[in-house]
Amino acid sequence: MKKLFSFLSAGVLAASAVPSLAYAESTDVQSEIFAQIEANPDFNGDGAVNILDSQSMLDYYADYTAHPEKYSDEEKAAVCEKYDYTGDGVVDARDVSQLFVYLKEVILPAYDFTGDNVTNYRDAFLLSEYYAAEESSDFTSISANPDYSESAKEKIIAYGDINADGEIDARDSSLILHSLEVLICNGDVNCDGALDSRDASMILSFYANSSEKETALYTANEYACLCKGDYNADGKIDSRDSSAILRAYADNATE
Repeated sequence: MKKLFSFLSAGVLAASAVPSLAYAESTDVQSEIFAQIEANPDFNGDGAVNILDSQSMLDYYADYTAHPEKYSDEEKAAVCEKYDYTGDGVVDARDVSQLFVYLKEVILPAYDFTGDNVTNYRDAFLLSEYYAAEESSDFTSISANPDYSESAKEKIIAYGDINADGEIDARDSSLILHSLEVLICNGDVNCDGALDSRDASMILSFYANSSEKETALYTANEYACLCKGDYNADGKIDSRDSSAILRAYADNATE
């Protein structure tokens, strides 16, 4: 219990830990929620805002759902005061989904070290090359990388310490890859640890209905699809993602 609620007494998040970036145009409701997230985005209290916060929130939600008797009214109120982003009186899947959207739209773009307007494996590789060069004091190899430039170096220095442990190292590049897997094209939209027909069905339903709804009216499941449904990474969430997941599920089942 003490470990689960350690984030409640954690220090205030350092301003430099959250990239100052403009996020995509959204509804007034979404903008208000984003503003609330920006006030308290660091769920696990480690001084950094990254995918680990959403995982901690998921862990809390799962444990609270399974064992509500473990949590006193005071503890629940303390969590809700900071992290009930949707204002419905409980920290649940809707809040997790909102944090996913925030991480994807606001935090992840800060790790576009290559300057190509997309965060992908090239950025993780460039970060790896940078800390290797720093460690050996030999920048010969990285200087030959066309992705490397003075602006790339400045951005790595500013935002490369993703886990805010005071060092830019392998753990940071791993966090980029992990964030990409979870936020961009993971496909496990129901967060049950398996890629299967249930995910494909949720994505197909989302694709069929999303054009008829405003973002502010999405359910938690629909937000999960919005965050993690682009399985084939083509920039769209549609029937092709659902089909690709079913193929991957069938392939895994026959192995």
